[in-house]
Amino acid sequence: MKMDTQISIEDLIHRWGCSTSEAILDAPCHYFQVPHIEGFIGYQLQHGCAISLGDPVCNENHKIELARSFRDYCKKNHFDLIYFISSKKFSEETLDHHLINIKIEIGKELIF
Repeated sequence: MKMDTQISIEDLIHRWGCSTSEAILDAPCHYFQVPHIEGFIGYQLQHGCAISLGDPVCNENHKIELARSFRDYCKKNHFDLIYFISSKKFSEETLDHHLINIKIEIGKELIF
């Protein structure tokens, strides 16, 4: 999906992103967006998998709704879905809402 050109990716990352969101800027990404939510999910397509880099970049209250829409988009397009470097809170919420089947913790975010 194309990104809304009225608000730049950098602006949305500055407003809603976390420390891992900047990885979206370093990699060639696609951007998933729905019209009624200000924000996006940055992802790469690799071998039939949509690999999301970090949490959805949007208001906290819309993350699950955006993730649900992204999951539906991936199912429709026959992509397996992987969230890579997501926050503990987001991974737990996506498990609770049955948007993912498994999570693997590989580290913790350092907060200074």
